[in-house]
Formats: sequence, C-alpha cells, structure tokens
Amino acid sequence: MIKASFLYDSQGFFTSYEISGHDASAKNGHNIICAAVSALALTFTQSLIEILKLPLSGKIEKGFISLSLPLEARKISKEVDLLLKSLMLGLRSINKQYGNVIQIIERN
Repeated sequence: MIKASFLYDSQGFFTSYEISGHDASAKNGHNIICAAVSALALTFTQSLIEILKLPLSGKIEKGFISLSLPLEARKISKEVDLLLKSLMLGLRSINKQYGNVIQIIERN
C-alpha cells in the first residue's frame, strides 16, 4: 500500500510530507497507480520549488519522498494550500477509482 502523510503545526500550517510504498496490483514498471502517485508527488514538489521558490529539505528516492517546508512558507500559505489541495484531489481521485490504494494521513 502507498502511504501519504501530511503534517501540520499547532497553528494549522502545512509543514512536511512523506509519500512511500508501492501498490502491488502490477509488477514494477507496469503499475499505473504507482506511476500516477509518483507524477502527482513530483509535480507537487517541483511546483513548491520552481513556482513558489521554496527551498525544501529532505530526500527523494525511488518509492520514497520525505520533505519539509521552510518557515518562510507561512508567508505564502494560501499558495501552498492551493497546491496541496490539488495534490490531495489527485490522491483521493486515485482512491475513488482504484479502491483505497493510498492511505492518506493528516496530523498535527
């Protein structure tokens, strides 16, 4: 199962995310669910870096992404939230289409 965790601070600001795991419905290289989640996660990450100019910290490896946003992200929290909502919409759409293959966790 794919696990997507999103962390918020005590004031509700989005601070970090981690997406890991694989969907076992097809072998590696042929799995459209993993490919879709990877595309969403990488587009979200690149949007934070390239469009919003946020210097993220963490790591990206095959099947794993764990990144934290800098404190300066609070100044543009509306833009960050819009990108986050887009990512969540995509993840939830995959779950709706393919039957809860992604565990989405949001916590403070």
